Amino acid sequence: MSGTKHREDRMTLRYKAHPTVYRHTRFRSRLEARWAAWFDLNKIKWQYEPIDLVEWVPDFIIYFPYCPTRGPVCGMPRSLVVEVKPATSIEMLLQIIQPHLKDIIYDPNIDPAPAAFGINPSISYYHAGSCNSEGSAFQSLDEHQCGISMDWEDTWAQAGNTVQWRKA
Repeated sequence: MSGTKHREDRMTLRYKAHPTVYRHTRFRSRLEARWAAWFDLNKIKWQYEPIDLVEWVPDFIIYFPYCPTRGPVCGMPRSLVVEVKPATSIEMLLQIIQPHLKDIIYDPNIDPAPAAFGINPSISYYHAGSCNSEGSAFQSLDEHQCGISMDWEDTWAQAGNTVQWRKA
């Protein structure tokens, strides 16, 4: 079966990045383009590959629409530097973002905060500063309280339809 890998009676998917153009920007993968479309649908401003850090070029910087100041819950950031990967779990995302934290001198009073987003908005994590309700420095995007609707399934499907491959 092409595109799959078998290991101990489990099938794991291997993802292939397909460069995709969305809003006059060429993304390295359709997943990145889908995130950009989702950001647009949620009125989240974004920049693609905006900065070059020492060993990391974040995929996005995003700016939350309704956060004029840090939120009241444990240093809620107004913006994030985001790495997008086809991760299927929060644990996988944490493994992805940990090496990049050394490239960011993170002060919970200064934005942007580091983040990693996976295959959909339910698989997202970002550095929340000092703590969240469980005492962790990371929290998921659906815990963010700056005006983003976390009824994300419909807008995620719409974003996918916007960037889906079409034969030329």
